[in-house]
Amino acid sequence: MEMANTVEYQPESRYVNNGKVIHNSNALISQYSDYNAYGSYLYEGASGVKTGYTRAAGYCLISTAQRGSVRALVIIMGCNGYYNAGIEEFRNFSDSITLYNWVFDNFSYRELLGVSEPMEQVQIRMAEGGGEITLYPQQAMTALLPADFDTENMEIRVSVYEDRLVAPLEAGTVLGEARVFFNGDDYGTVRLVNRSAVELARGEFIRERLRAIFSNGWVITLLVVILLLAIGYIALVTRYRRLRRKHLQERRRRAQLRARQERGE
Repeated sequence: MEMANTVEYQPESRYVNNGKVIHNSNALISQYSDYNAYGSYLYEGASGVKTGYTRAAGYCLISTAQRGSVRALVIIMGCNGYYNAGIEEFRNFSDSITLYNWVFDNFSYRELLGVSEPMEQVQIRMAEGGGEITLYPQQAMTALLPADFDTENMEIRVSVYEDRLVAPLEAGTVLGEARVFFNGDDYGTVRLVNRSAVELARGEFIRERLRAIFSNGWVITLLVVILLLAIGYIALVTRYRRLRRKHLQERRRRAQLRARQERGE
């Protein structure tokens, strides 16, 4: 671009162009161009790139131009001019200017989604304060649009990453995305984030962990086995105590009987 946009160049060697200044032939950027002898084609914001002419190809031009944030590239081929049509106009330049004016008059970059535009409300599991938060675009979404583009007719499709909706969350965590469509055309995607941090609710975390533990089949089986063992143990202890009490009562009865017999009763 630097080379193609150079208006004039002074060769260091006299063997290059006989040591004379070389002027850029692109009339959009160079006032020294021979094409500007028939009228000025200088165009504000133009840059490079290359002129060309043969009788078969006609007058040709590749160029770029920028206004504001919009840059366009125009390719013109097969145009008429002085040498092939005998007219005092070079339409590779005039047609390029016509196209540039049309682009800059009818197109501009416009904001489709702003960073302060709420996109979706989601519920965060195990979060303090209820856990409902709003998602916003991570950055503004802009697009090159025609002047008659009606943003009211946009379709916004929001996708939420459900597996990420768990506290704790740092501010700016990507939790989803929004894709913009207009008349079936996909204008791009922007990530959705939370603006503020989400703290973990300790009580809810404990309950969630307990639910996760007790939802496992092997845990339930283990608990049932432990319960059955506990019931069996209690039953054995109870039976042992009953039998021991009965045994002690029988011993006392026999001891009392022997004592009476010894007294001759």
